[in-house]
Amino acid sequence: MSVVITQVFLLIAFAAVGFALTKGKILNSGHSKILSALCLYLFLPSKVFTTFATNFNVDYLSARWPLLLAAGIIIGIVALVVLPISRALTKDSYKRIVYHYSMTITNYGYVGYALAEAIFGDSVLQDVMTFAFTVSIYTYTIGYSMLSGGKFNWKKLFNPVTIAMLLGAAQILLEGKSP
Repeated sequence: MSVVITQVFLLIAFAAVGFALTKGKILNSGHSKILSALCLYLFLPSKVFTTFATNFNVDYLSARWPLLLAAGIIIGIVALVVLPISRALTKDSYKRIVYHYSMTITNYGYVGYALAEAIFGDSVLQDVMTFAFTVSIYTYTIGYSMLSGGKFNWKKLFNPVTIAMLLGAAQILLEGKSP
């Protein structure tokens, strides 16, 4: 439990430092855009690639395929349960969509992966990322479609994190190594 508290404290400390640096005019909104872009296009994909390239193999996939199935079932149930809740919150159709999206799709990548790795280690992080893969498919297909007025775009599936995951898995499978 102390590891969880330590990690949450570190997250709060980093946010406080960022706030103080912004208030002290050392950082500005342009810097946050740069840091967000680095997280999205470099740091997170690098971590995903490294984790998959280190821990993924056929035996892993054979043993963990229920994670992919469970994630699909859970996201389906959550989406169905949230639908009447979002309808009850507002009559505005656009707000309903935003509420439905917000309650269904979480931001697990930035904080969730770091916490999972810090608390449980790299092998559990692999399980979290495997579970999240199905959620990512939902997010970048149906989720994107919700927010873009029903426009379905398969290209959204091919984002830096998904590509890093697939490349990491492919690398270790092509090498034929077991972690």
